[in-house]
Order: sequence, then C-alpha cells, then structure tokens
Amino acid sequence: GDRSYTVGDLSATTSITTSATGAVTVNALAANHGNSGNGNFTLTAASASSKTMNITGDGTIYTTTVDTYVIGDDSTDTRTINLNVDSSSIITASSASDAISFVTGSTTFTGTLTGDANASDNIWLSDGANISGATLNNIVDLTVFQNSTVTMTAVQHEAFTGTITGAGAETINITGDGNVSAKSVFGTYVIGDSSTDARQVTLTSTSYTTTANSTTDAVTFLVSGSFTRDIVGEGTVNDVLSLANGASLSTGVALTEIEDLTIATGGTVTIQNTHHAGFTGAITAAGTETLHVDGGGSLSTLANIENYVLDSDSGWGTLTVANNANNISIDATALGTTTFAVNANAETNNVVTLTMDSDTLYNELGAYALTGGQGSSDVLIFDEATSALDSHTERE
Repeated sequence: GDRSYTVGDLSATTSITTSATGAVTVNALAANHGNSGNGNFTLTAASASSKTMNITGDGTIYTTTVDTYVIGDDSTDTRTINLNVDSSSIITASSASDAISFVTGSTTFTGTLTGDANASDNIWLSDGANISGATLNNIVDLTVFQNSTVTMTAVQHEAFTGTITGAGAETINITGDGNVSAKSVFGTYVIGDSSTDARQVTLTSTSYTTTANSTTDAVTFLVSGSFTRDIVGEGTVNDVLSLANGASLSTGVALTEIEDLTIATGGTVTIQNTHHAGFTGAITAAGTETLHVDGGGSLSTLANIENYVLDSDSGWGTLTVANNANNISIDATALGTTTFAVNANAETNNVVTLTMDSDTLYNELGAYALTGGQGSSDVLIFDEATSALDSHTERE
C-alpha cells in the first residue's frame, strides 16, 4: 500500500528503501536538503506506483532522481533549486510569492519544471545543459553562464519573455518546430531542423552569428536595423534574407548560402556588393524600393529593384542593367579617374543617374546615344563633374 516517511535530517540519511507497492511520499525540510551531497540521495521503491518528495521550510534544494518534488513556500521569497543529476523528475515550486531559480548545471533534464505565474521564475543553464526534452511552465527568465553551449526547443526559447542574461559568448542550439527571435545578449545561434520545412528567424541586434543547418528547411532571416554579424544558410534549399525598411548589413557581415532576397514594400536598405552577388534566387520587392550597395566592383542589377544607389568610393567597374525599371544613382564624388562601363539590355527606359559632386548626369538608355544603341555598351571616363557632363553633352 501507500507509505509516508518524515525525515528530519537528510544530511545523515542518504537513502530510503521500501517495499511499498503504492504511492511513497517522503516529507523533508529544505534546510536539511540543501547541500550538493544530497545529489546522491536515493529513494528505492521498485514496486511503488509513484515516489514523491514534499519539501517545506526555507533554503536551497538539490534534487535527485525522485519522480516528483513538491516544494513549498520560502519565507525569504527566493529559492534556488539545483537539478543535481540528469533526471525526468516533475518539480513543482508553486509559491505565489517566491522567485525561483531552477539551476540545471550541465545536466540533460527531460522532466517538468513548474514555477508560479505571480513571480518571475528563472532557469540557469551551464555549458552542456540540454532542456529540449523538458516541459517548462511559468518560467520567463533565462540565464546562460558565460561561454556555455546549451540546447533548447524553439517553443521554450520563445517563452522566455522576461529578463535574459548572457555575456555575449554563448551558443544557443535550437531544436524542434517554430519561429525564433534571437536574444541580443547571446553570441551564436545554431538553428536545427523543423518538421514543417520552413522557419523564420528574426535578427534585430548586432550581437549574434546565426547558422541554420537543416538540409530541408527554407529559412527566412528577418533583419532590421544595423546588423554586423554572419548569417549562414544551407545550400540544399534556398534560404531568404528579408530586410526591413532601414536595415543595413556592414562590411563585416558574411552571408553564406542565402540565395533569395526580400525587401519590405517601399523600403530603403543597404548591403555590400559581396552580398548582392550572392542573390541568385527569387527577388521579392513590392512597390518602389531603394537598394544602397557599397563596396565597389562590377555589379549586375537585380529584377524588381526600382532604385539603386551605388555609394562606395572604392571604385565601380562594369554595371550590367538587368531590368528596364532600374534607376541607378552612382555617387562618384571620391572616385577620381575611374572607368565605368554600362551594359544595357535590349529594353528601353533604363535610367542611369551618374552623380558627381553636386552635378547629376541623366541618360535614358536606348533613347540617347550614351550606349550607342539598345543592348550595347559604352565606357565613361570620369575625371570630375565638369568633364563628365562635357562628355555627355558631346554625345548628345
């Protein structure tokens, strides 16, 4: 049948063995259950239907592999519960006034942790911790110890809506289905496979590098603001970079295996020419968008982008106009003497705006003699604004 034991001093009692066949309950004080040695405590009841530890009183608690822990109120309104070993325990600390810290250490925890919705409860993860098989209830704060690599599900990650603490050098491994909004305090995200074969990853800060390594997922990376870290897709299925209005990628950003580009409707965004060359897939840009490209070199314009602004003073080579809706502004203020070739397609109404100093040179390809006719090319030598304008005038 059922058995109940009351143990006053677990520091002197490391094990209980019973032949009970029903529910076994052990009542213990937190003050006597608050040292790491109690991680060796065992409750052996091979035939029992369940094993439960009821803990009352104030103090830190170290759990073991007991089936269920029910932890009462701490009069200090704070309590630390250390998950001392890998386990699948059900641990409930439902005091309405206590702020609970569940400290996993480096364990793999596959049980259930339940805090209370009236106070902000926290989970602390050390290097190697894996909670992806766990169920978490009413735990909104997350702390990852410095330089740690930890694993959790996408759903768990998104439920951490309170205080997020990390030193910036942590790696978060994400498993399971669901979209992910990266937390700005962590250094690296590694996004695993989704059974839906699609996932959105929102990146809004400068402080993480993100890799999505599924061979079957089409991952959309949503970027806003100024972004300075690397984004890595997987080349089997096209991944998408989606830029919000005002988004910019600095020269230090590496984009790997990201083939598709989406720009917010009417948006103005900035990328590097090295990024631009990698977009070989679908280009989505409803409305009228402006794409600033920096870095110099040759460039072939993308379809569906109405306005290009080439900002770099590094020098531009051959510009290939790919779409009859492209309007291209070239800031050549600091270029000095630069050779610039414009290769037009066979369509008319491409507009190239060559901006030097305060002067602007407009030429409608196919309508004027700048390119020598539709589909052909010409080379302009820029010394300064006046000579460029004179060259244009002579061609007219």
